[in-house]
Amino acid sequence: MTLIIISTAACTSTADRINRSTPSTDTSTSVTTSSTTTVSITPTTEAPPTKPITGDIDEVALAAIIDVPGYSPVFEPNEEDIELADSINAWFPSEITAGIAVALRLDASGNRIAVFSAIPLSGIRGYPWIADLYGVWVDENLAIPESATDIVEVHPPTGGTFYFWGEGDGVMITTSNSSQAAAAYLEARALIDMPNQVWNSGDCIFLPQDQSDYYGNAPWAPIALDIAVPCSGPHNGEILFSAQVGTSLEEFDADQIAYERAYVCDKAYADTFDRPQGEYLPALITYMPDVDEWERGDRYLACLVVLPTANGSERLVAGPFAAQPDLNVALTSGDCTSSHAKLAISCNARHHFQYLGSVEYEGSSFPDISGSAFDDACASLPIELTDGDDPEAEALIVGLNMGPYQFELGYRTVNCYGVAIVDGEQVEVTGSFLDRWSVVSDTAEAA
Repeated sequence: MTLIIISTAACTSTADRINRSTPSTDTSTSVTTSSTTTVSITPTTEAPPTKPITGDIDEVALAAIIDVPGYSPVFEPNEEDIELADSINAWFPSEITAGIAVALRLDASGNRIAVFSAIPLSGIRGYPWIADLYGVWVDENLAIPESATDIVEVHPPTGGTFYFWGEGDGVMITTSNSSQAAAAYLEARALIDMPNQVWNSGDCIFLPQDQSDYYGNAPWAPIALDIAVPCSGPHNGEILFSAQVGTSLEEFDADQIAYERAYVCDKAYADTFDRPQGEYLPALITYMPDVDEWERGDRYLACLVVLPTANGSERLVAGPFAAQPDLNVALTSGDCTSSHAKLAISCNARHHFQYLGSVEYEGSSFPDISGSAFDDACASLPIELTDGDDPEAEALIVGLNMGPYQFELGYRTVNCYGVAIVDGEQVEVTGSFLDRWSVVSDTAEAA
């Protein structure tokens, strides 16, 4: 990647900043598999919609370089500035970067500072520990910071001292011939950071399908406004509900937040599709801040739906999802499914879930959302899972698909799936949990 100094005055971002799956882990983004099951999509004779035009990701990076009191822009880069830029270019992690902007700043003492703003691939946009992720990418011996909001000092093998700070959507990197000046700029920038603007209820978005890899397509937090597109045109995601203030809690409470987002998003799903999640194809991804984002000031709540495909991507359609045909989920016991647990695929293909059947939950109240009550209900199925060929892997039965709002309306069906766990993490497999199965390694090719 060739880095170019962009001579620009300090930019004030629109609506505070234009910002969230990565990996869907225990952070702000969590995939709600509470509506898993599968349905075959009837092919149509219509040509698939073409990829829509979205915002310029480099402009998003530039918008993050806002005006910082005490620092003035440099419009004419000199030889020293070019050397500073080249020092970052020597190690810059372009493999995980989608957009970049560079600017020069001058502090009150006359120190020149190169300021880089990097927006990562879609799946890690909004990741609270993005500065640490970038830092480790550059220096594998980097000490882990105590907080996601910390400024990270990085010493790459190519030499020099650099400072990284996560600005919410991406990471900002500074360097200068004065290390103190480079760090001081980010300290001043962090003091004026504000929570990012989130999507609006009813927005449609386009998730890039060429960036997924390990990180997935959906942003870690619901803030990437540049991917919003008209709902009448091609899109592969719809925002059922979104609000900047997602909770009235004064202190972070993981269980209460998890329940609140599950309830609000389950209701939004029912209001939109008039179906329980477990019976309809659109897969729900819910957003609310984890503790790291909470400490940064984020208070968003958002409910995103996508139409999963068998290969793990998101189906591109024009017009509302609710108007699409053949969205009923219809799995047969033993079906292996795609990553959202809703589309039946060959068990010879790599997959995460295998549908085993459904049970009726007998509890009178919705259980602790972080507990195992639905898994325990599925234990009543007369099914024994086999051992795989990896002694470190364990096959378990889990219960999915029930949301608290539908429970309130009387819905009690729990869909039960087989999954494989290694070191506490779910892994992909090939084969059937009812017969023979193997864990898929990072380099393995599925049959």
